[in-house]
Amino acid sequence: MPVTGSPPSNTDPGHATLSTRAFPRRVRTLLEGIFEIVTGELDRGLIGTLDGLEQQLFKLAEQARSNEMQLRCLEALGTVKRGRFDLMPRYIASLETSLAVVRDVHKSSEKSADSISFNDMALVAETDMDETTLLHEISSKAEMKASLPLFLLAQRFGVIAGRPALDSESLPVGPATLCRHLRRASHCFELHPEHRQLLFRQFDRHVMNEYVHLVEAVNAYLVNQGVLPNLAYIPARFKHAPRSDDARPETPQARPQPSHGPKAKPSVNRLTSPAHVAAESGATPRLIAFTGWPGDSIGAAAAAPQRRADDEIYTNLRELLRSARPPAPVAAHGQAQASRATVTATDVQSVLGLLQRRPQVTVMVNGQLRPPSINHVKQDLLAQLRQITGNDVSP
Repeated sequence: MPVTGSPPSNTDPGHATLSTRAFPRRVRTLLEGIFEIVTGELDRGLIGTLDGLEQQLFKLAEQARSNEMQLRCLEALGTVKRGRFDLMPRYIASLETSLAVVRDVHKSSEKSADSISFNDMALVAETDMDETTLLHEISSKAEMKASLPLFLLAQRFGVIAGRPALDSESLPVGPATLCRHLRRASHCFELHPEHRQLLFRQFDRHVMNEYVHLVEAVNAYLVNQGVLPNLAYIPARFKHAPRSDDARPETPQARPQPSHGPKAKPSVNRLTSPAHVAAESGATPRLIAFTGWPGDSIGAAAAAPQRRADDEIYTNLRELLRSARPPAPVAAHGQAQASRATVTATDVQSVLGLLQRRPQVTVMVNGQLRPPSINHVKQDLLAQLRQITGNDVSP
């Protein structure tokens, strides 16, 4: 039966156990607790991996188009059934070794590229390259899904190891390490390269797909044990400080009203901002600090003043547009009512065409820039109609 190329060389020391290492009492307790949590999670995942592999091999045997392919699948199925009880002990032994040498990993990784000689180089079989690529994709996907809890776990493992935070490659329970353990332990099966890749994909489905829960469980255990219990990483963002009056650019001014028209309602001659609102109300402007990922909303308490400021801005804009409208001649009540109905369909179509030709702008809603809503478009339409007709157009 064809098998894969030679197993990758193992540069790690011989099988080491937590009981044989001279750890401080607290470090030993922490590593034993982590080992118990991880093995409990992996036990269920590896059983599901082997069950899924057997189902896939049986399905491939049924769908085989030749007797040779069917025989190969059935032989692989028998190999998995006979050796499935050997995979778990091998995998758990590799995992325990990686935890037992957590304080010695940096010694084996200090070998620089300059110290590599020609004798250290060797040809790599194509099947080994395919397996390496597949396992790298699996570990990278799991690392991206659990990036934040994995970052916190690396910091806490650095405390246990007595050195800076570990990277994902050297983390004893990192996704790359778990994939290397599977590759090493799966050599107990004499499987065809195609069937080995099926094993790795089932491992991705049953183990690495739930990897984020495993990392969170280990983090929770270390927090309960007092290992960096207050550690948190949430990017903080701060709103820009309000600019002073001397640095504030000139704001749009309202056009003077004709002296012969009726006296219009006094209006604010500049756009109102949250800083202006705070200054006019006597409150001291301050920075609103909040934490969260980019794109998240500020929160109800911090967004309420912003909504009130936005409402006042639109109110002042409407007052400015109303004050800029030419005064209507004094007329009887019936004539005034008639003047409100002078907007024609042609005027509406021309204004809509003008609004469509404008570049799309964004408005501030709840502290975020969003496309204008239908109410904003309606207000713009009414303002343009008032300028064209000179009448008090109502919605």
